[in-house]
Amino acid sequence: MDNKILEFTCTIVRKVWADDNSSYRIYATNVDDDTCSRLKLKHSKYGNVVIAGTLHELSEGLDYHVKAVETFGKNGYSYKVLNISRNRPKDSEEMYFFLKEVITERQAKILWEVYPDIVQRVIDNKLDDVDLNKTCGIKEASFAVIKRKIIENYALAEMVVEFKGLFSMTMVQKLYNKYTSVYMLKSRLREDPYSTLCAIEGVGFKTADSIALELEKEKLIYFPYDLKTSVERCLCACLYLLNENESNGNTRMDLLELKKQVEKLVPACSHNFANVLKSQDIYYDKSKMIVALRRTYEIENYVSRQLLRAIKIKCDQWDVDTSKYTIVDGFELNKEQKMVNTLLCTNQVVVLAGYAGSGKSFSVQSVLNMCKANNKSYLPLSSSGKAAKVLAEYIGEDAMTIHRGLGYPSKNYPCGWEYNVENKLAVDLVIVDEFSMVDVFLFKHIIDAIDFTKTKLLLVGDHEQIPSISAGNCLFSMINSNIIPKTILTKIHRYSDGGLMMAATDVRNGRQYLNDVKSVTTTFGKDGDYTFIMCKDEDMVKSTLALYKKLLSKAWQEKKGIHLDVADIQVLTAKNVGPYGTIMLNNELQKIVNPNYGSETFYKVGKVVFYQDDLVMQLKNNYKAELYANDMVLEDELGNTLKTFIANGETGVIKEINKQLQYVVIDFNGIQVRYGKEEMQSVSLSYACTAHKSQGSGIKVPIILEPRSHIFMDSSGLLYVQLTRTKLMCFHLGLPQTVNMAIRKKDTLKRNTFMLEMLASAE
Repeated sequence: MDNKILEFTCTIVRKVWADDNSSYRIYATNVDDDTCSRLKLKHSKYGNVVIAGTLHELSEGLDYHVKAVETFGKNGYSYKVLNISRNRPKDSEEMYFFLKEVITERQAKILWEVYPDIVQRVIDNKLDDVDLNKTCGIKEASFAVIKRKIIENYALAEMVVEFKGLFSMTMVQKLYNKYTSVYMLKSRLREDPYSTLCAIEGVGFKTADSIALELEKEKLIYFPYDLKTSVERCLCACLYLLNENESNGNTRMDLLELKKQVEKLVPACSHNFANVLKSQDIYYDKSKMIVALRRTYEIENYVSRQLLRAIKIKCDQWDVDTSKYTIVDGFELNKEQKMVNTLLCTNQVVVLAGYAGSGKSFSVQSVLNMCKANNKSYLPLSSSGKAAKVLAEYIGEDAMTIHRGLGYPSKNYPCGWEYNVENKLAVDLVIVDEFSMVDVFLFKHIIDAIDFTKTKLLLVGDHEQIPSISAGNCLFSMINSNIIPKTILTKIHRYSDGGLMMAATDVRNGRQYLNDVKSVTTTFGKDGDYTFIMCKDEDMVKSTLALYKKLLSKAWQEKKGIHLDVADIQVLTAKNVGPYGTIMLNNELQKIVNPNYGSETFYKVGKVVFYQDDLVMQLKNNYKAELYANDMVLEDELGNTLKTFIANGETGVIKEINKQLQYVVIDFNGIQVRYGKEEMQSVSLSYACTAHKSQGSGIKVPIILEPRSHIFMDSSGLLYVQLTRTKLMCFHLGLPQTVNMAIRKKDTLKRNTFMLEMLASAE
């Protein structure tokens, strides 16, 4: 079978199959006999010609022009579509017929009479003067459908043709959303191909590089230089590698290591490496042979300088008798805990660090008691919605995420931070809990919002927790600089009584505590809050599902004298993929815990099917989530949609699924947002989640899975995080030897960053 390109016109009979996540679709079509004979097109057993590929939604009964190659698979012959298009309406009559495909005949007539050139207007993105008040029955929702259909049928097809099939339909859709026309896209590609392509979600340097080189080879874009050997290509490769370095938590990189990686990635242009180091986007220290993204270096330098200035300020000392606040809930604080109030009274920045169970919450409560008694205002913040909820529970009052507390976004600042360098917070004390999760970029916004001559900053965290997902190691750097005032809580309370605290402390200290376990089920501690269940890999999923059902059973809960619902239980594992990963576990758990599973009202995204009442998790930061309430998207007085920030790792519940208009309403801790197909790409089920995603949260009953196949990812730090999420009791499944192997793998909390050196070297 050759790969000869065949061109033919077909009429859509029906959609056979579709994957909405990838836009891969299969259609049965009719092709006239003469064309079939001439091109020797193969038919399916139903007498149709089957076309397949990454396609927009095609309309049944309509004709499409297709360029395709013949393929053969398990279901027989089909034709892989390289390009598919329709002729634009040539006159007003054809326009009218097209509109009737999209909307009702009455709506089509109204729109056609008012805007007979609507197709061209949409393609050219000239819609500013379209007044929907003139189109009775056609408002924003209906008009959005019309625009989408026009773009899919004409504008996107023209882009595919223009670039000779180099871009898939999915890529073309993203490019069109960003640049709106072939002319603009070509212009941007010519000026800066890498930035233009990498601005598209899901496109990294390697993909952009292969596309750009192909554009040059096919002479679709004429660059003013030889792209393959250019300094521009070398620069983009360097920026890509430095960004990859930051994704691993670092903010700087050894120069020779970067050079080595550039030579491996883009050898044809690596001779430009020395010139690339002169770029304004790159920071290069020749004496230390280190390199970084300039923006990141400047942020870390700025944060460090502001901290050093803050610790020298002595104009805001509090004249308070701290001995009055040494007892919290009937318990007297130890010497380490008492130190927090003393340090806060005389310093503008203080770090409170301690292991799980060391009494950080009591120390924070003591600080709040001191503030209340002395008319000092405070703002309690945490790194995520889950962490803020935990903070609120132990201080007994409201707490917010850092983003919400600093006003990102807000009504007055929809695209920025309300509290910033120009507009400082008007409080006496800012408390940031779970500070180990804060990266250097978010820390900058905290620093920006504080006037250290009037406001103090208390940073609270567990210095044994795994660091932030993004770049920086702020808590570690501040503690180890020995220049920032700090108190470290080292005494663990309830070690002898609590099985969970025993396990967590032993894991942190690298002690193997399961050596003498013989029974299938072993419960530790007087309060029985930690249970280890001996379980082989092949039995783990089945055992997990059985345990989950048991925990939700009325009989078990009555016996234990507790109440649990689905949101109180979460399975924790090291990976997303594989037989013990979150994806597979979520699909299995959904079947047993959501009574709506299998209903006709669902929302499919890729291989995941969402139902009402499903527990879900945000997988990446969404800075522009649409606020929703009372069956409508919320707007301000000017008619602008109100947006909010939903952080990576936030958990919520699906409250509504509208299949007709293709949106989902999710409640994230009391904040409802409306998500369409694009936003739902970044949402997963959350009956199970990874250890990294669980950080900062409090889970009544976590079920921790420790399969032997995860041993390369497992470590003492990861297990410590999972164990210390527990609020009530914990169940741990695995084999003792597997757990012991994880305990022996000690995490290195040090990252290659600037801050420690910047702080420690201060005079």
